[in-house]
Amino acid sequence: MGEEQNQWNNQNYINPQMYSNQYGNAYTQTNGPGIQFYQKKQGGRPIVKRANMLLLVTLLSYIGASYIYSILVQFLGDVIPFLNSTMCSILVSQLSLIIPSLVYLKIGNYKIKEFLHIKMLHPVTILLLIIFSYACYPIISLCSYLSLQVSENVVGDTMTGLFTEYPIWVCVLVIALLPCVVEEFLFRGALYYSYKHAGVVKACVCTAILFGFFHMNLNQVSYALVLGLIMAILNEATGSILSSMIVHFIINGTSVIASSVLFSKGGTLETDTSATISTSLMIISLVIMSLFSLVILGLILWAMVYLEKRPKVIKEMWQNRKENRCAIMSPSLAIALIICVVMMILTQIVIMQSSAMESTEVLNELIIACTRGF
Repeated sequence: MGEEQNQWNNQNYINPQMYSNQYGNAYTQTNGPGIQFYQKKQGGRPIVKRANMLLLVTLLSYIGASYIYSILVQFLGDVIPFLNSTMCSILVSQLSLIIPSLVYLKIGNYKIKEFLHIKMLHPVTILLLIIFSYACYPIISLCSYLSLQVSENVVGDTMTGLFTEYPIWVCVLVIALLPCVVEEFLFRGALYYSYKHAGVVKACVCTAILFGFFHMNLNQVSYALVLGLIMAILNEATGSILSSMIVHFIINGTSVIASSVLFSKGGTLETDTSATISTSLMIISLVIMSLFSLVILGLILWAMVYLEKRPKVIKEMWQNRKENRCAIMSPSLAIALIICVVMMILTQIVIMQSSAMESTEVLNELIIACTRGF
């Protein structure tokens, strides 16, 4: 009987560590006779729908926390000065993002380390990730420059507020380290590995779009969307979410330090390049540099695949990319996207109409609080 039971277990269950190393899929924990097994889900649609609900709950939590925070600032700002600080605003927004994801993983009985693919990287891979991060900058600059032709930079106000209140190392922790952990945990973690049940390509594209839209302002949406796609591919190349966290931290950290230097010299983050270079020449230059960057990024990805011993995994993943055909779209995802688009439009209106009437101050505070959280 014991031998028959073991044979049945071997046919119907797969060890979580072995299967995740080969294919990178997620499994639901079930109990066998004295041993815990992970059974592959028959169809990923239920998991995808739960991930979409997580997204909607996280978005509502994020907006709701921003609204409650803006109300608290109005009524208790004089009593508790910390509420008026940019630091408090960022901490509130990041907590509102991470708590729903933690609850999602807890309810699903997922083991965080295995589900999110948290594993140590080869030392050379870490060095390559540093180069990879800076190779992304021409692409980021191109997307940001194009979007700034029709929008404004709202992130500068957030960093200016921190620079005037805290030392640089605190700014790096709050703007670079905290968001890289929280946002990667949500988008390249809980959402991505849930969406993988609908296919790797769908998961990469969908999480990239959501990552961009969640920033809720046109300037950040442009480069966040591209970065979201790049970092999803990066995680598959290395097999670890730590790779995107490292790149995210380096990009954000470098921006914080560079902005701090600029702020210390002129007391502002605004620069005027119109007198030195034309818009068309700037775009052409950035396009050329971005093309070179894509080549460098491709070569680095190829090297990291071999360093992390994942050529076979990537090959099989690509060959099986069309096996999972379940749809990602659901009512909760559609609602979340509509809310993001509406908030993006409202943000743009508030930015363009800086001399708004006093009666709309609460709405303005809510919108700005939402957008500067990222």
